[in-house]
Amino acid sequence: RALERSQQAAIWEPRFIETLAGTRAVIVGTGEIGSEIAKRFRAMGCLVEGVSRSGNANGAFDATYRIEDLASAAARAKWLICALPLTEDTFHLVDSAILNACREAVLINVGRGPVVDEEALIKALDGKRLHGAALDVFEVEPLPEDSPLWGNERVIASPHIAGLTTTAGAGDGFLECLQELEQGRVPRWAVDRARGY
Repeated sequence: RALERSQQAAIWEPRFIETLAGTRAVIVGTGEIGSEIAKRFRAMGCLVEGVSRSGNANGAFDATYRIEDLASAAARAKWLICALPLTEDTFHLVDSAILNACREAVLINVGRGPVVDEEALIKALDGKRLHGAALDVFEVEPLPEDSPLWGNERVIASPHIAGLTTTAGAGDGFLECLQELEQGRVPRWAVDRARGY
């Protein structure tokens, strides 16, 4: 935003911009989406750690931890990325205790809005526990006009568009599931009702 203001005012104002290389990304949720995010952060030279219920993940992560270790992982993170489904266990998982453990991390949420306690998030931003936040999902959508997140200089808000479903993609997914069902297999996209995702 500062660069945009400088451009609009035609001001040449060089500044230091921190690089991704050498920083630590902690991705909460090590499933398919979290793993793809991990690959991209690793490609830019980041150390990438994953946090999940089981503490297990595929080779996209440099290290993985159980959800019980989230606060200590968050304390080491420059980038705290949430790529979680919403379940009873993940509702407000990223709460004031987790956010207070952060040391000027940037929170990125592309999973489900209620995974992050927005009231605690606003306090963490105001208290400088977080350097910033990039949010694609929110507790209430659309984000209410009176939300303080709209006017916060350190927040980038997008309207739940990080993972758009296209007609072609939905059609391909349907056909894949239909073929697996016809072959007597459980589709890989099937929801496990016991897990909630």
